Amino acid sequence: MELSGQTALVTGAGKRIGRGIALELAKNGVSLVLHYGQSAQEAEETAHMVRQLGVDAAVEGCDLSHPDETQKWSQKIWQKYPISLLVNNAAHYPKSTYKTIDSNMLQASMDLLFLSPLMLIKQLHASTESAAVVNVLDTRMANQDFQHVAYHMGKRALWKATKDLAWELAPKTRVNGVAPGVILAPPGANQDWESRMAGTNPLGRIGEVQEVASAVCYLLSAAFTTGQIVYVDGGRHLKGAES
Repeated sequence: MELSGQTALVTGAGKRIGRGIALELAKNGVSLVLHYGQSAQEAEETAHMVRQLGVDAAVEGCDLSHPDETQKWSQKIWQKYPISLLVNNAAHYPKSTYKTIDSNMLQASMDLLFLSPLMLIKQLHASTESAAVVNVLDTRMANQDFQHVAYHMGKRALWKATKDLAWELAPKTRVNGVAPGVILAPPGANQDWESRMAGTNPLGRIGEVQEVASAVCYLLSAAFTTGQIVYVDGGRHLKGAES
């Protein structure tokens, strides 16, 4: 599938991996609709960077923590833009354990990480003759994350939906996933974070945002590929490590 000339919606596109994905798509000639939740200024900065690469960029805000509002917003977005590519990247990463988790924490994770992406996928499928989706997942789906249980459950739900929807929406819409490993330090990480985390995967290093973005672009363009999860994690998912 030729990416150039198409339009992509990237959620959480203001910074970090979302920004990297947007810029890589722009390099491939894709026009961007850049979603933000709270990072409006950062999304505008991403839009400026995208436009410097010679393609159009629009910035649109929505609180994806409310799936009903996401559904209404998506209807307006697809009326404004000819979106045929969708990257569900927006996420939050609060700490929670099985001892501390409550129903509100779990529901908040499901709303943002599963239900709102589902609303966007459904709108894309209903609005476009031929479409492709990449859901940004997490390598820890393959094992455990006992310090971020609500987040883990939300990502696992999106992982299952990726597999199910690849079958359900074919052949009109392809659905794949990218599961990053250790890529960027979380806010407030200690100075030794990178050296400590580099040892958690067989390749012995931290991944690059560019590597995740390239995998996303590949899956969006791979016309005979659906239902696949590409782990961009240095092989970490093979180890079954908790952290």
